[in-house]
Amino acid sequence: AVLSVAFSPDGQRIVSGSFDNTLRLWDANTGAPIGAPLAGHGDAVLSVAFSPDGQRIVSGSFDNTLRLWDANTGAPIGAPLAGHGAAVFSVAFSPDGQRIVSGSLDNTLRLWDANTGAPIGAPLAGHGAAVWSVAFSPDGQRIVSGSFDNTLRLWDVSPAAWTDLACRRLQYHPLLNQPETITPDPAFHEVAARSRAVCQQRAWWRSTRSNQVPTNWFGSLIHRVASLFGQG
Repeated sequence: AVLSVAFSPDGQRIVSGSFDNTLRLWDANTGAPIGAPLAGHGDAVLSVAFSPDGQRIVSGSFDNTLRLWDANTGAPIGAPLAGHGAAVFSVAFSPDGQRIVSGSLDNTLRLWDANTGAPIGAPLAGHGAAVWSVAFSPDGQRIVSGSFDNTLRLWDVSPAAWTDLACRRLQYHPLLNQPETITPDPAFHEVAARSRAVCQQRAWWRSTRSNQVPTNWFGSLIHRVASLFGQG
């Protein structure tokens, strides 16, 4: 069975993903296959997509991974993208080709760096069942997902949203408040100071500082744990 198909951006080629664990490229004008099957997945290929420039293909599989492929040679690019805990049902490139989003049977979405294959941030959790379909907005700032839980969800994946999330998670952490308890490295302290300055520009930061948990005990704890490993 052929489970997924997609046209290349120029309309000259078609890629297909199959229950036979492979992808195939096809000439969209003649219908002839192009080259040999693209083999590498260990289970059925559930979703395929071309990059916006038509140079790469991404695939998602029942083997819980994504793979990147050179659309001209059919060769795999790098190692499988691993991080989902179950089958990958849907994949899509961002409009600028720099990111990939995937939706999975594990009820989450994941973002990936399309150049390195590294995951970006934590899984996007919120659906109550498998994520069947994902897509980027035309400006690349949002993602929409559809799920077996009978809902769609919108996700803000703009740089500002990621920065805000990082600031919220680190607002009481010694990384921003007492970097000297982590390392004596001045370069690290400079990065921490710049990061704190970025976070301080957020209105919610100023409103929550009066309720801040004192960080000196946290810094001491970090220092003591580090010392157990000979780094204190």
